[in-house]
Amino acid sequence: MERLFYLDLSFEAWSQWVSEQNYPSYIAKQIFEWILKGVNDPQKFSNIPKALKEKLAESFRFELPKIDTRLKSRDESTKYVLKLWDDKLIEMVLMPSLDRVTLCIS
Repeated sequence: MERLFYLDLSFEAWSQWVSEQNYPSYIAKQIFEWILKGVNDPQKFSNIPKALKEKLAESFRFELPKIDTRLKSRDESTKYVLKLWDDKLIEMVLMPSLDRVTLCIS
């Protein structure tokens, strides 16, 4: 079974998953709070039981894309190539202008 990416779950989905693991519902809120704080390693969820941290690591992918290549042009646009968890690559270009920044992802 393919593991889901942890950011793909809504709070409701986390609540359901925690319930299916036979943990109290407040644990879903704790997990979601860690996610909102930008913590992407379940071992760092300090208020979560150890057994559940292990289950989280087994059940979900927590790997974020890594910057593979970064190229900056003269006009200050920056092209990034990101490597995903499955080694696939995506490209994005960050284009600043006077009043905004545009991001194109392909």
